[in-house]
Amino acid sequence: MLIPTRIILSCMLLLFCAAAVNAEPIDGSVSISGGFFPVGSSITGDISLSGNTISVDPTAILGNQYDTIVSELLPPGTYTRTHNLSAGGVITRTATIPAGTQGAYFVVRLNNDTEHQIFNAWDVSPDGLVFTNVPIPGDVWIGGIYDGRRAIYNFEIVPPFSNIGVDIVSSFNYECTEVGGSTITIDANVTLEGVAVLDRVDWVVDGVLVGQGSSLTRFYTLGSHVIEATAVATDGDTATDTVGITVSDTIAPNLNIVFTDSGGNVVASAVDGEYTITLNSSDVCDASPAVSASASKVMNIVSGDKVTVNQLDGSVTLPTTAVSVSARASDVSGNYVIKSAILVIE
Repeated sequence: MLIPTRIILSCMLLLFCAAAVNAEPIDGSVSISGGFFPVGSSITGDISLSGNTISVDPTAILGNQYDTIVSELLPPGTYTRTHNLSAGGVITRTATIPAGTQGAYFVVRLNNDTEHQIFNAWDVSPDGLVFTNVPIPGDVWIGGIYDGRRAIYNFEIVPPFSNIGVDIVSSFNYECTEVGGSTITIDANVTLEGVAVLDRVDWVVDGVLVGQGSSLTRFYTLGSHVIEATAVATDGDTATDTVGITVSDTIAPNLNIVFTDSGGNVVASAVDGEYTITLNSSDVCDASPAVSASASKVMNIVSGDKVTVNQLDGSVTLPTTAVSVSARASDVSGNYVIKSAILVIE
């Protein structure tokens, strides 16, 4: 079956794009060894194992321009490659890439003039990042100023730069705003650099995983708490920030003393009859603040007023003009308030 030319070209373009997408940067060196003084230079480039491509950027060795103009990744096996020289003519070379190694074929142009064929083989580290040269006959330079010396490439794949950071935005001290504690929202600022992509933020409070997300809203009881936020990137990189917070109750309870008559009316003065003393106490943080109170007679005196003392029973008769009530309310945090009120007798 004939395949239209435009379809073939499209497929070729797709393969090229896929290789480009999968290419990863490399960093290493090329050295010319075997002479009295080894020479070499650092190299950079790209490799795509899935796309079966490798490229090496131009460099220089001892001032000599060194360009890798043809590059091809090779699996283990024996290969013959022919190159058409830019000055005319061809060169042909055969080499074997040993089993268990990764190989490549290069054509190098030196000083923008002479061109040379080089094969290389590498042991690859278990993580697939480090390529260490394995000597083979095909890496020996043929002709030119480096004739008989080995052209050795060593490099490693540079993982894409990725960095993630997290910072918890929080105060250290919070006032109790509900019974027993406070509901607090704490945010996590995440920074992403390079190719880092955020997967999630994990929140741990007092050693327990309690939620995920860019912020955490929860109820914290009175006392101290340790909060950890861990930002996790899609590549597994993590960053953790830890803060300690304290929820405190520093506000005293509210307290009111109320006198009511038999009809339930609030009064400030009294005639004959019964009156009820009501102690109203409330606290934001303590649902049941403790209240204690006492009452005592009040005598307004002027010069010449008399009191009656009975030595037999130890009593003292006072002409009472008012009743004074003093009350104290306290919460579980030790905050307290003292108030007093007077019911005047008419």
